Amino acid sequence: LFAGKLADPEGTTGMSYRIESFGGAGTLSAGSNAGGTVINPNGTVASMFTLMQTPSGAASNISAVYWQAPNAAGTFKLMTVRLFDGTDYSVSTTDIFVTIDASNVAPTWSAVTVTLPSSASESGSLPVTYETLASLTSPSDADGDTVRFKVTGITTGTVVVNGTSYSGSPATPPSIGPGETLTWRPGVNPGTNLTAFSIMATDGTLDSAGAAVTVKGNVTGVNDAPTMTTSATLTGANRNQWFEIKFETLRSALNMNDAETSNSALTIKVEQRLAGQELKLGNSSDASPVGSSTTATAWSAASNSTITNGKSIWWLPPANVANTISAFTVSVLDAANVASGNIATVNVTVTGSNAAPTLTAGNLDRGTYAQGAPFAVSYAQLIGQFAPADTDSAVVSFVVSSITNATLKKGTTTMTAAAGTPVAANIISPDETILVIPSAAVGGATTLFTVKAWDGDTLSSGIGNIQAAFTAPNNNLVPVLSYVRDFTGAVKDTVYPFTYAALRSGGTPARSDAFDAEENISVPSLKFKVKTVYSTNGKLCAGTDGTCTATALVAGQLIDSDTNSSFNWKPEASLHGTAQTKAARRLTCTSK
Repeated sequence: LFAGKLADPEGTTGMSYRIESFGGAGTLSAGSNAGGTVINPNGTVASMFTLMQTPSGAASNISAVYWQAPNAAGTFKLMTVRLFDGTDYSVSTTDIFVTIDASNVAPTWSAVTVTLPSSASESGSLPVTYETLASLTSPSDADGDTVRFKVTGITTGTVVVNGTSYSGSPATPPSIGPGETLTWRPGVNPGTNLTAFSIMATDGTLDSAGAAVTVKGNVTGVNDAPTMTTSATLTGANRNQWFEIKFETLRSALNMNDAETSNSALTIKVEQRLAGQELKLGNSSDASPVGSSTTATAWSAASNSTITNGKSIWWLPPANVANTISAFTVSVLDAANVASGNIATVNVTVTGSNAAPTLTAGNLDRGTYAQGAPFAVSYAQLIGQFAPADTDSAVVSFVVSSITNATLKKGTTTMTAAAGTPVAANIISPDETILVIPSAAVGGATTLFTVKAWDGDTLSSGIGNIQAAFTAPNNNLVPVLSYVRDFTGAVKDTVYPFTYAALRSGGTPARSDAFDAEENISVPSLKFKVKTVYSTNGKLCAGTDGTCTATALVAGQLIDSDTNSSFNWKPEASLHGTAQTKAARRLTCTSK
């Protein structure tokens, strides 16, 4: 160590060197290895060691020292020595320095495979701290550098570091250091001892030698909601006919699946009917004729909205429509009754052309009546006689195709024969009844009108005749009056004027249905007879002076279009509300 460095003026050889102090960097010990006595003088001669060429005497006389250098690079003061020639010590001391070149050693650890102490949920996230990984792998670095954990591969799910998600083998592996956390998101079904990700220890320059450490984890189960697509279009439906949609057909079309529940154990729920005449749920046609809905009951959001494996949905398209139609919406439920996150639309393509209804041609004989006597004809009577049928429509109406020798009334509407596409005034629908008013001159057996069957789109080719026989062809016909609508607009304490025309036909709809088969409409001859005047409510009189000062009308007097054709009604003082003024009855024409 000191050869050629220190000398004695007298040329003494074999000098020794007393170690006055230790520089403090690393560890200094006596001998040629780290097992010797640690040298750390406290300033007293008794604690000092002496380096000699050939030690003798005291145990503190040694031939070598061993220095365990610090984990650092640079020039370090090793020790301070004082020269001794066997007689005298030098006045001054000498410092001994050592220069250590820079170097780095890769970190090490003891683990090969570790298992995270906490479990993750299949749909959740598990935070993993640096300290957790450090406790599992026991990393160390001979240079004293901070060890970080580098994520080199993700086998299951993803790993999130600093807000960035990684999967597979990242091109630039992320890392975490003391106080930092990564997040593992399994994204898989439950499992035990799953390989999650792999890590390497790094000091920032060198990675740990050998293979990466495999980190495993356990995943606990969480019930996932079932899934399906947003819509499906089914084919095979025929116009105006029931269409069956079996459970498995719809499940497959919408790709309904669930992680925990088998496909056959799912439940389909009908959320809303969008179009169509009817919607039913129930048994499939496997045990009944195809196209039959008799084994199903009407859909109800409250009480009948779901089907399971082996059941069916029955849908009746809108009447007379052939197109692709949005029929209804559905959701899917798993065995735990957890619903899908979306609702799907079921579309149905309906094909086919309309089949015309049929009708058994013949006569509906309504019996014998006095000439001009009105009579009724009901939808039920037409059904019973002509037995209409339709292969692709559930509802058949009747359309008046011709009218002879009669007037037909449906309520206040005068019916007409269809002259193209039927309208309301041509149609006799279920539960309707019409009034047939024969013409005055009709006598004997006569066909009054004809009908055809109608499905809303096409008429039958067969025709039904409605006829009746009439007696006494020369007798006068009784006029008809079934209602008189109220007058409105009267003002308290003010005379209210009206005319014969206003009483008979004014307003919309007409104020009365007064009718006589023999009357010439252009020259009205029908009269009204006053039956009662309610004098406590006011006075009725003829005239146009607006004062009602003329002689009051009394029961038995006539109201006609020739004389007394204008009238006044004077209400009693302060009268308001709806008041009855008079009662009239139908009367035969004076010419008869």
